[in-house]
Amino acid sequence: MLIDVHAHFFPERSARADWREYNASRLRAGERIGITVHLNSVLGTFGRSSPTYFPSPADVTYGNEWAFGLQREQPRRVRTYVCVNPNYSDHALAEIETAGPRAARVDQHHAPASEAHHRGVALAEQEPQVEPAARLEPCRDAGGQEPVRERHAHG
Repeated sequence: MLIDVHAHFFPERSARADWREYNASRLRAGERIGITVHLNSVLGTFGRSSPTYFPSPADVTYGNEWAFGLQREQPRRVRTYVCVNPNYSDHALAEIETAGPRAARVDQHHAPASEAHHRGVALAEQEPQVEPAARLEPCRDAGGQEPVRERHAHG
């Protein structure tokens, strides 16, 4: 089994007009080089309506739901990391909890229980339900203060 552990497929609301073609070409390229499973993370709208690497809670939820839809469409080839923004810890934990039964599972015998991806992405196996590995807390500056969250408006 050859696993692409860091795949991105683009959702309909991303800035890519060719998102369908791009995603299909990624699957075809994977087939050519023998990739069995793509572990997918969708970072919201990839910058269209909030920052790519720190998507808003609404973008996070949209991206995760879209990613699980792709997983349902491609059950043998795509599994989904749960994307979270650790600056919104309650929302992040809720996304992990919601996704638990659907989250990435590589095969019936060997599935990661819980991993943290460098952008706060989590992977949880289906059975048994696992507890989060850590409570996500907002980032704080040297004085212990939460940073001001900027609002991003895109036209």
